[in-house]
Amino acid sequence: DSMLYVVLALLENGKSPNLDFKFENALINHAVELRDGSANISHPELWPRLLDALSDSERNQFRHKLISQVLGDGQKSIAHILPCYGTELELAITDSEVERDQRRLYQAFVNLSERSDKGERQWLVSLFAKHPSLIGEAGKNTKDSLRDRLQAFLKQECTSSHSTDEEDEGS
Repeated sequence: DSMLYVVLALLENGKSPNLDFKFENALINHAVELRDGSANISHPELWPRLLDALSDSERNQFRHKLISQVLGDGQKSIAHILPCYGTELELAITDSEVERDQRRLYQAFVNLSERSDKGERQWLVSLFAKHPSLIGEAGKNTKDSLRDRLQAFLKQECTSSHSTDEEDEGS
């Protein structure tokens, strides 16, 4: 932990250490361990800032690996990585400079939309709301599947939110 605080202190003073692939690999390993539940983190709000310590080329490589190795095909839950890496994952998905397999990414979206994890579904809904063109090139079956699953989720969220509001008004 102390080394991470040194990196943060450097960044706070306007000095980017431009860390290389070893730091990038350590961050990817950390993200995989978070996803798999074998690691935890006490200050997730600090992690996005730590990514600024990567050089530009390593940052793009990190984003590529975040999609290919951590998100993968969406078979594993990403709920635990979202507090630390959710913003970076969104950037990785939407940045045209990041190399990715679009077909595998669409499969990940479909698989994540099938999960019952509320945080993952909220993240997906937010991602598509901010970047509607993301699914523009997807095939009809993929679009239909995502629409149906996420509409059902939103309907359920609205219904449960509405009943909570009515209970609050009755109190």
